[in-house]
Amino acid sequence: MAQSREFTPPNLTTDTTLSTVTRQSNRIYLDAENAKAKAKPKKCKGGFDNPKIYYHPGEPAPYQSNGGLTYKCRWCPKSVRVNSLTNSNLKTHRDGSSTQNHVRKPCSGQGKAVANGAILPKSSSEEAKDKKKTNSKNPGTLTSFVQKGRFDNKTFNKLLVFWLIRHSLPWARFNDFFLGVAFDYCNMNSAVLSRSWAADYARKLYVDLQQRVITAIQVSI
Repeated sequence: MAQSREFTPPNLTTDTTLSTVTRQSNRIYLDAENAKAKAKPKKCKGGFDNPKIYYHPGEPAPYQSNGGLTYKCRWCPKSVRVNSLTNSNLKTHRDGSSTQNHVRKPCSGQGKAVANGAILPKSSSEEAKDKKKTNSKNPGTLTSFVQKGRFDNKTFNKLLVFWLIRHSLPWARFNDFFLGVAFDYCNMNSAVLSRSWAADYARKLYVDLQQRVITAIQVSI
């Protein structure tokens, strides 16, 4: 005869407690996430708006992993993808960026954002205009000349002389074969002059400096 098994009623108290704890944990997590979403991003250095304010809340996009999000711009049709480590792409789209040879324009709707109260730093286009104005006021400076992107072989050799003097190197370095090959690779129009020219130019620099020192002493007496 089969033995009857004793029926054990479920522990309703334990099950109910676990269910309650689970619901409370989920609620706490959701509240924390909602608080993060509603929290106003902090201002950036200089009192400018946080880049995230410029966009709608970020959402995961297809084929985007590692915690990355895609932000849709509030002021133009474009969307910007960022990874979990940095938001630099948001700032680049909003403000643009500039290098020595290229200026990437800022968001086309930046003017509308400013008109609606956005506090933004100077865009890459504005910085480029300011730099151009500064250079036009000082057309003879070396910095202005270099930033125009022109190459002048004599200026190039003068810079080499400064390098030799700064590091107390012998004039023979001007005739170094591999140095000439390296410069020719960087710019086919470059030509390193002779060490005699370098020594003579250094002498002129010394005489000019000497004269300035003597003049300064005479003025101070």
